[in-house]
Amino acid sequence: MELPEAEPGKSYVFAAVATSCLPARGASLWRDGDALNVVMDVPDEDVDCVAPNHAQVQLAVDSDLVAGVTTVNGDPVVDPMGPAKPVTEIPVGELFDDWTHLVKVAPVEITAPGDADPILDALTETGEADNLDEITAAVTEPVPDDTRRFAFLTRGCPGDDTILVVAADVVAAERVGPGRSGCSDVEQFTVAVFDVPADRLTTGTRPMLYDQTD
Repeated sequence: MELPEAEPGKSYVFAAVATSCLPARGASLWRDGDALNVVMDVPDEDVDCVAPNHAQVQLAVDSDLVAGVTTVNGDPVVDPMGPAKPVTEIPVGELFDDWTHLVKVAPVEITAPGDADPILDALTETGEADNLDEITAAVTEPVPDDTRRFAFLTRGCPGDDTILVVAADVVAAERVGPGRSGCSDVEQFTVAVFDVPADRLTTGTRPMLYDQTD
């Protein structure tokens, strides 16, 4: 996640919360002892659920109101950047002529050779991608024991970084940095690979891209 610039007397709370089938409209939080609860405002509508949504929220809170908090929504407070270890981040290039389909390429979990083929194939088809050999090596090397590896094709401003927000059921990649307020140069694509301790995730954990649209 990207924390705002530090404000005196403020602490920052981040939470990723399942929201059933509909996107959240806002969030609220309250404290009960040393437990902090973050609840999403989800429309009460009867819809045909195709896939669950996960909402992410960042809140600036008076520091004295969250001092001593040990859990957020029942989970222990963790390092702000999460337990993920960045393996590599490789620039792909600007891809001016044919890039619109790249934003639709889904992230993948790498468990065996070939799992990252959707990303590699999409980049190869452009005929313009940089560093394909380096990317191929990064997504085909063995995964350490007790680790789950995820690869993302991200879009953002040159100089921005890719970080991973980790929850039990979803790992979400996000580009962060000065470019969040607008790129001074042409947007670029990057392949980012992360390792996450397997015991931090569930068998149904899936990767997703946060705040990336076409």
